[in-house]
Amino acid sequence: MRQICIQVRVDPEVRYIKAWQALRPGGHLAFWNADHVFREGGDPFFREIQTVYYEIGEGKSVDNNEWPRPGELQEQRCEIEKSGLFEVVHVRHFDWERIYHVDEYIKLLETFSGHILMEEWKRDKLFHEIRIRLNSRPEKSVRRHWGAVLHVALRKD
Repeated sequence: MRQICIQVRVDPEVRYIKAWQALRPGGHLAFWNADHVFREGGDPFFREIQTVYYEIGEGKSVDNNEWPRPGELQEQRCEIEKSGLFEVVHVRHFDWERIYHVDEYIKLLETFSGHILMEEWKRDKLFHEIRIRLNSRPEKSVRRHWGAVLHVALRKD
């Protein structure tokens, strides 16, 4: 069985053409995307820290932000089908929670491209604020909810 793992974003105009070309007849395309989701009763930290993102010019205001709930992440079913090259056989949402202590959470953020590309002074201010706010909590941690969407499609021949 041949498996291909692609971790880069490919232009939507060619992504399914390239995947179709890379697969053998009868092959399957599988990919997933994960993002932050916000369940009801979730940690209020994220709405609170959003004001800092907004102040440094790296995000929307709290009222104008998108706060997707578990199961609400965007699916690419229509995009896959529109290509005419694949038949979607499975789309499934997964949701989970992870608790991050202060330093773990900062290390996680350091892996996100938006934070990597942020001007140093902005990143320093943001991380300083995160440390202050999380260290003031008794548990010194944050509960983050993740959502992911798995797509599996069969190559049409």
